[in-house]
Amino acid sequence: MTTHTIIEANSIHELLEAQISLNPDEPALKFDQVGMTFQQLNVRSNRLAHRLIREGVQTGSYVGLMAGHSPDTIVGIIGILKTGAAFVLLNPEDPHCRNQWIMSNAALSVVVTESRFLPELSEGQYVRLCLDDEDLATESSDSVAIHVGKADPAYMTYVSGPSGPVGKVIEHGAVLNFVHKLNESIYDQCKEAPIAVGLSSSMSSVGAMAQIVQILSGRCLHIIPDFVRREGGQELASYLANNEINILDTTQADVALLLAGGLVEKMPSPGIYLYDYWIDFTEIEAVLVAIPEIIDASVGVRKDDSGVLRLVAYIESELAVDVEQRIYIVLREQLPQYMMPSAIMQVSSILRLPDGRPDLTSLAAPDNWTYFYRDGFAAPRNAVEQVVSQMCAQALEITTVGIHDNFFQLGGHSIMATQFVASLQDLFPTDESLLSIFFQNPTVAALSYAILACTGDTDPQKIAEVIMQVMEMSEDETDALLNSQHLA
Repeated sequence: MTTHTIIEANSIHELLEAQISLNPDEPALKFDQVGMTFQQLNVRSNRLAHRLIREGVQTGSYVGLMAGHSPDTIVGIIGILKTGAAFVLLNPEDPHCRNQWIMSNAALSVVVTESRFLPELSEGQYVRLCLDDEDLATESSDSVAIHVGKADPAYMTYVSGPSGPVGKVIEHGAVLNFVHKLNESIYDQCKEAPIAVGLSSSMSSVGAMAQIVQILSGRCLHIIPDFVRREGGQELASYLANNEINILDTTQADVALLLAGGLVEKMPSPGIYLYDYWIDFTEIEAVLVAIPEIIDASVGVRKDDSGVLRLVAYIESELAVDVEQRIYIVLREQLPQYMMPSAIMQVSSILRLPDGRPDLTSLAAPDNWTYFYRDGFAAPRNAVEQVVSQMCAQALEITTVGIHDNFFQLGGHSIMATQFVASLQDLFPTDESLLSIFFQNPTVAALSYAILACTGDTDPQKIAEVIMQVMEMSEDETDALLNSQHLA
């Protein structure tokens, strides 16, 4: 059984080393069916640290880290810290230009990544070191113990700011202070049973760091697989129960604890902690007003039809602006996904309060909520894709769905997906389960391809053409067709 002992330390990796000596064979990380003990985590991070030192990394250096939602990210964090350096998390899902700007601003000389993310990292004046490089296994596994103090930087996080990303340095002492406050306020009340912590948030979010530090107290961190995170709902609940995970992520209500612990600070500019990130409204507004057609713009939050807080942008323009093909393309190129407005409304004028913020009470709430399309809108290419796209949009209660848009990123969940795909399976009988295919690749393109490939003797294109004709009919025309079929 894991031993939880109060340990005094001056750095994150010093505290982890103490936990490793106390619980070397206890599980530190779990990911799907793969586990890693504290000793195995130590060995892998030591090997990375040795390689980084040979690349010139030392105390005071900043090292970039672009990795996925996997144990590799934790190995990268610990390996970088062991060298005395600080890490800078780079989100592979963020726009390329944003990550390049951060790398330049932080003056990174080394970026630790995975081979699958190399295309996201342009070759430049920095070394790209892959965590899945087999050569790392030849490095020494001897412990690396570079001493740093509580006032030394542990990592730098870039948050939304008025004129773009702003780097905030978090010291070792702040992280250790947060661990102490978290134990004191939450975990000290759970001494009787081992605590397993689940991490579902993006690795670059505030909530992720709040969970990652739990290994410093000897707890096992379960990194929730992508397919479970994407589906959510019952799948996530079952995963948590089957793995006996007690606590999942940091919620919006825990921001006060993060503030007290020093991992988050109050920002002077208008914004909100949403989706586990600080979002500065003025950064989004600055991107919008840079579009020539837009005279003024203002961003705030409103509740959608289901009561969920979402970003909404109001734009003032003398010309009609194509939201889908103009504004969203510009925003996608410059802003992370979590900063994309869920609705953009063109208004005749924006009334403002004395502090300069928009008077939301004077602005109408959106009728339709649009969701962020990561790869841009791609229209259906054939009749099957047209039917699947329209039915998908109806299920999600939005206007359009591109063939490469992710169903779950557009607001879908497992129950909604089951109902939507069941309707499709009734129209296009197939030998294979469309639902299992959809959960593996939740896009219109993938589902349509499966329909075209698996429908046997029937012609799905002809079926789709008939369905499209019916969809385009008025209610009276549909009733007349049904009556004629009945009489026949």
